[in-house]
This record gives sequence, structure tokens and C-alpha cells, in this order.
Amino acid sequence: MHKVCFGVVFLLVIVSCSKVDTDVAASNIYISHTRTESNDSIYKLLYSFDFTKYDMTLLAGDLAMNSCATDTFISHLDSVFDLKNPKTLWSLGQ
Repeated sequence: MHKVCFGVVFLLVIVSCSKVDTDVAASNIYISHTRTESNDSIYKLLYSFDFTKYDMTLLAGDLAMNSCATDTFISHLDSVFDLKNPKTLWSLGQ
């Protein structure tokens, strides 16, 4: 009886397995510490960078000296990095 149960379970496991498409690659971009010495801007290269080419945008570190100090500056960062996009992740430090 145990051999029959084992055979049925083994057969179910084999049949229930499906092939995973491994050819699909996610492309993510990781960016950190984008601030300049003055708090009024970030690196100029980022203003023209096309983040839509990537599946996810991962942000870390100091985007600016006081990124959340004013609504104006957080809006500015949002216009560059699309912070409202669920595929944009920003890790905030202390």
C-alpha cells in the first residue's frame, strides 16, 4: 500500500511541475548619493536619464542633503525619479 501511495504522490509531483521561463530577465537600476554640494540640485546627468527603460528604479543614500525638507524639493525629486511609481523604491536613512 505504501508503494502505491508513494507512486501516486511522485506522479502528482512530476505532473504538477511546470517549466519556468528563464529567458526573461529583469533590468533594475540602482542609484545612490545623487546630491551635489549645494542642496539645490542633483547630478546633472540624472535630469536627462531615461528611467523607463528599467523594470525598477532603486534609490538609496542621500538624494539631497535634506531631501524631505521642503515640499518643493520633494516635488523636484519626484519629477526626476518618479517617486510615486510603485516600481521606484527609495530607502530612507536616518
